[in-house]
Amino acid sequence: GELAQAARSAEEGAKEGAEVGRGCVQYLRCALTHQVMREPVALADGFSYERKAIQQYLRASHASPVTGAHLPFTHLVENNQLRSVIDCWRRDATLGPESGIEEELKCPITMSPMRDPVLTCDGHSYEREAIVRWLRRHGSSPKSNLHLPSKALVTNLNLSKIAAAFRAAE
Repeated sequence: GELAQAARSAEEGAKEGAEVGRGCVQYLRCALTHQVMREPVALADGFSYERKAIQQYLRASHASPVTGAHLPFTHLVENNQLRSVIDCWRRDATLGPESGIEEELKCPITMSPMRDPVLTCDGHSYEREAIVRWLRRHGSSPKSNLHLPSKALVTNLNLSKIAAAFRAAE
């Protein structure tokens, strides 16, 4: 009856969550080491890499490891939300609703799921439009309220792809 149908529905939801989680693992891996990152940092190309691997790579090249395009700058930006998503995955490999990942995919300004996440120099991700509006009026981080020495934004491609996978699964 109803109880069996509810159990089947919950099981199907868990399977869907597991499929989304498995599909997202590729975005948790460093393009250089192919391992799930422990200390993800973003580069001007928008991709995230394991800190030590990209530091070593940048000693020999100023081109994107993924696209081959010249990098306009080689400053590394912490990717705090991606690190949190990786922590969620380490706790629950399905990245299902109970993993806490959906909170990491929300913009801290709008509290809505991000579609075009970008990183500020302090390592936090925001929806592009929301942080651009914020930075017009403030020189500080919306998360920490600390001064931002730069208002440059870096596209967060790894987080963008994970968010897209979750939207597609809804």
